[in-house]
Amino acid sequence: QTKIRKKIRIVGSNPLSKHPDIKKRSNTLKDRMLSFSKKLDYFYAGVRVFHEEQFKQALSNFIQFSKTYYGREVYNNIGVTYLKIAERLVSGCDQLKFQLKTTILLDSKTQAEKLRYEREFEKKCQTGSVFSNYLNQAKEHLDQAIKKDPEYWSAKLNLSSYYLIKEEAEKALQILQAIDLPVNRRDLILNNAILADFKIDPKKAR
Repeated sequence: QTKIRKKIRIVGSNPLSKHPDIKKRSNTLKDRMLSFSKKLDYFYAGVRVFHEEQFKQALSNFIQFSKTYYGREVYNNIGVTYLKIAERLVSGCDQLKFQLKTTILLDSKTQAEKLRYEREFEKKCQTGSVFSNYLNQAKEHLDQAIKKDPEYWSAKLNLSSYYLIKEEAEKALQILQAIDLPVNRRDLILNNAILADFKIDPKKAR
């Protein structure tokens, strides 16, 4: 019996000695939550500098936050930022297709962060591989956002902007027609719908 009791004490004591007490576990959880809260600053900083038109800095912040959390809004915002960088690369092009402005929506959780500043920037006309790469990255992340949530209409609207920039107006129009919005919100897709109609048939759009 003495040997059995010793074995019971030994077997029962080891797991308990290695398992942290409630206070230690609570502190560990608190530290993790605090660490995550600090990393949220990357997301909100990205939102802020996006509206200051510092798109490359915004992209860096969103990508940094994505290493911690990669929800639908993160995919969307990365995709949108790639689109804005691509648009800037062709801002100085004379072709009409680059002058028509699409509707692009950034996903922001707090209205207080939506600060808009007008800032001068050098106009460019770079339609080569760099421009194409930004567009490809935009589509990849917007697709991921929609995959996360098939009802995420903001990402679908932004995807329609991608196709308008790519001169694939029919695809853009198909996406817009499939977006299910309340009547009082449909004005959000009106701009892109008009652009799509214009690109498909300029005479009809008039």
